[in-house]
Amino acid sequence: MPRPSTSGFHGVRWDPGRKKFKVSIWNPVTYKLIHGGYFDKAETAAHVYDELAVETRGMGGLLNFPRDAREQVAKTAARKEAAARERVADEKAKAAP
Repeated sequence: MPRPSTSGFHGVRWDPGRKKFKVSIWNPVTYKLIHGGYFDKAETAAHVYDELAVETRGMGGLLNFPRDAREQVAKTAARKEAAARERVADEKAKAAP
């Protein structure tokens, strides 16, 4: 059973030395701990944790704000698709005489 978080959010802990909330998440693929940063507010840190959780585990992982995360996934997918289209357009432009 996981220990209760000092912030009340998954993946967010109070760092007494820095006097900030620290975000971290375990990546089950690489077996490494990912550090998400330090934040003044626990809620901000919890949103960052959700972004990292979706990136590393998809929508199947524990999230602090599941509804917000679904919207974030849609935005991220749209951003990646636009970046891929832009890359293809750049490659075509370079290849054109």
